[in-house]
Formats: sequence, structure tokens, C-alpha cells
Amino acid sequence: MEKKNGCIFFKKIKRGTEAIYLECLAIKEAVKYWQYWLIGKHFTVYSDHKPLENMNIKSRIDEELGEFTYYLSQYDFKIKYAPGKDNLEADCLSRNPVLEAVDDTDEQLRIVNLIQLQDVVTDQEKNENIQITGFTPRYLLEGTEVSFLPEELKQSKTAEDWMIARKIAFENSVRSHNYNKKLIDKNRIQHNFNTGDMVYVENGHKLNRRKLDELRIGPYRIEEKISDTIYRINTGHKKLESNLFHITKLIPIPV
Repeated sequence: MEKKNGCIFFKKIKRGTEAIYLECLAIKEAVKYWQYWLIGKHFTVYSDHKPLENMNIKSRIDEELGEFTYYLSQYDFKIKYAPGKDNLEADCLSRNPVLEAVDDTDEQLRIVNLIQLQDVVTDQEKNENIQITGFTPRYLLEGTEVSFLPEELKQSKTAEDWMIARKIAFENSVRSHNYNKKLIDKNRIQHNFNTGDMVYVENGHKLNRRKLDELRIGPYRIEEKISDTIYRINTGHKKLESNLFHITKLIPIPV
């Protein structure tokens, strides 16, 4: 350090941060890394940032810079400006070491010659010991049969049994559908809208709304009744399909 040799060239990269913060952070991290050799000794830090020369940042009142200067005040050093074009040394911490080539032939991996698939097929056709059994490898090795079919499908059942099972499954599906429809229709109010009626439109889904957004927008006039449940309302959207609303999204104006 007394010979003015560079002790470290290091900088952490932070996007969106001023250069003076990056330079101070680089100095702090470098000093922390080499603190066991720097404590009690005078050393020089070279920086390509001119305002940092002799810590000429007293006019700045930033808290972050204050923390840097407070930490560095316990070391005996000076900062000297060096233009970046004159600093040609590579970073000793930010660059990964280059691995040298291994000359020991015993430790080198052996390269297996690549063969074509057609050569494998031809070799199997000529091999008389290869036979197709139709069983899985697990069955041939352990005697355990592996099948993706459930056990109930392997049982011997007649066509009438399968028809009864299908009927039971369909009845259960209809029963579940009717139960869910009953729960939904409990809180649903059926409205009959006509062309020209003024209605409010629900402002999106409750999961897509912000906390202070309106629950409904409007009122708007119904331009066309597409069906018993779909209505066309001009809400100002450019896409035509964005102006089609389901009857459950419409709220009549209170009279």
C-alpha cells in the first residue's frame, strides 16, 4: 500500500443509483474486505469519480453518503482521482477466475463414439436373442403386473351393469347441478329490460376492482336486446364485443 499498488478494484452494480453512491459503496466494500490489512495503516484509494477526491462531498447532506463517510472515518486513507482511461487493471473480485487446461490424460473424460439409430435397429434385427414378450419389464423381473386400469374395470361385468352405472352417474350429476342452481338463484333478481331503458353497469369483477373504485358505472341506455340475457349498451368501448353485457351485470335505475 505504501508502494501505491492498487489493493482492489470493485464496484457493486445497482440500477437507478447515482454514480457517487456507487463509488462510495465500492470504496466501503473494498475497505471492509481488506480491513484486516488496512487498520492502523495509511493507504490510498484511486477513483475515477472526481467529486470523491479528498472526500469533497461536504455539500451533500444525503443520509446514505453520511453513513459511508462515518464508516470510512475510522481509517487513515486518502482518495486520489485517476481517470478511467488510465486504469487498465481488471477487477479482481468481480471477475471469475479462468480455469487452466488440464494436461493430465488420466483425469480427462473419455469420449464415446456416436452411433446412428439406424445402426442400433440393424443390430437388433440381426440379434437372435432379442424376443418380444408383450410384458412389461417389471413383470418379467419381479412378476408384478402393472396396469393403469382400475380394478373395477377388470371385473367381469355385463353391458347391463355398465348401463346402470352410467344412469347412476348421470343422476348424481343432475342432482349436483340442481343444488348449485338453487344456491345461485336464491339471491338473483330477474329483471326484464327493454330497448331504451336506462341501467347501471357493474364495474368489472370485484376481484379486479380497486379499493376506491365505483361498484357500478352509468347510467347508460340499452341500444339493443340481443337475447333474453344479452344486451348491447354503448359504454364507449372501441371493441363491439365489449359493449355486450349479461343481464346479471345490469342494475335498473331506482324510480
